[in-house]
Amino acid sequence: MTSSLIFPPVTDQLLVEVVRRILTIGSPLKIVLFGSHARDCPFGQ
Repeated sequence: MTSSLIFPPVTDQLLVEVVRRILTIGSPLKIVLFGSHARDCPFGQ
């Protein structure tokens, strides 16, 4: 069985929403991003 996931594009608005949701449940010292967006290279160059 093959499945594929479709992710929304990572926009500034999406990042703001993700941070908002994290902060509603806790107070992390930092939020660590992984992957190409964390390196500011969203297209894997």
